[in-house]
Amino acid sequence: MRKATNKIQIIRYISLSFFAILVTVLSVLHAKLQGMPSIDALCPFGGLETIYSLLAGGEFLKRIFPSSLIILGGAVVLAILFGRYFCGWLCALGAFQGLAGRIGKIIFKKRFTVPKVIDKPLRYLKYIVLFLILYFTWKIGDLIVRPYDPFAAFAHLTAGFGELWGEFAVGLLILAGSFILSIFYDRVFCKYLCPMGAFLGILSKIPLYRIRREESTCTHCNICNKRCFMGIDVAHPDAVTSAECINCLECVTACPTKKETLEPTFARKRLAPLTVALAGIVIFVGIIVATWSIGIFQSVAPPLAEQTISTQLDTSVIKGSHTYKEISETYGIPLETLFEKLNIPKGKVPPTTRVKDTATLIPELAGFETEQVREAVRELIEKK
Repeated sequence: MRKATNKIQIIRYISLSFFAILVTVLSVLHAKLQGMPSIDALCPFGGLETIYSLLAGGEFLKRIFPSSLIILGGAVVLAILFGRYFCGWLCALGAFQGLAGRIGKIIFKKRFTVPKVIDKPLRYLKYIVLFLILYFTWKIGDLIVRPYDPFAAFAHLTAGFGELWGEFAVGLLILAGSFILSIFYDRVFCKYLCPMGAFLGILSKIPLYRIRREESTCTHCNICNKRCFMGIDVAHPDAVTSAECINCLECVTACPTKKETLEPTFARKRLAPLTVALAGIVIFVGIIVATWSIGIFQSVAPPLAEQTISTQLDTSVIKGSHTYKEISETYGIPLETLFEKLNIPKGKVPPTTRVKDTATLIPELAGFETEQVREAVRELIEKK
């Protein structure tokens, strides 16, 4: 049993590490090079906001790519099949919190717990966060969560403190706070704040997949409860039905009875833990590879000139990764005129500067947003 335990958890650690490293590398490359995916293209929650925006107001959010919707789709499929598998096996933020927890265990030799009188009501906070984000996304029609998103803040750590603090101050504080607190208390952001976790938790209530407990072989040693990162009572109910379960299988692989006392089931039929572990990864990666191979998984915007051919110079396609030269040539606006409209001092910003790098070159323009460029170009086009 111990050998199988190690195998399953090692697979999980490798999976989490792979996706955390992948997100980190792509974030660094996006900050340094053109033609690399932005964090918005890799975030499933942006896909959820877009779907809601389309349903509520018929608008596609400006920053979102098809890749966000596909990653969301993969997470939803996994939630229906295996509960919050995405949270326990694939989420980069979950990986970083897990790392913090291991650091804490090494330092303190134990795990701390939040008193139930505080913990229980705080668990509902992430559902309130989910509701507020979707509500204001509908009202405003943009990625309302972005400035508060620790995932986005992490992706911009290499962008320089000026841009990071100017655009993601709250997200950076949440990121730092989540990591520090997770040293003491397991997965703080997952438990109390993550809107994506809240959404997947709702889907996980579909009663197809459950971890079930066999009372006749259970010794009530409570090891499963002690190993649960999310603080769920596994040792007493017949099945784990909590929306908090991230399906990490720690309880299953930690059980010392060697009699399959805790076992994953699908439609009440037993599944081998290793099958669950590998199936989730294969399904998620398979969805991405399949959509990428047929050209649907688009995570990088085509050249600006190509986008405007079919949109009659629609300025909403302008993104922070576009350069001022590219914008000038595409919309037929002289650079001098564009810079004057944006109150950018002459000679301060080279034509090849990306829009999102403006504040880095001109500190007095801290908080400069891509939307300002869209509006300026729109007004200049109307004057022609």
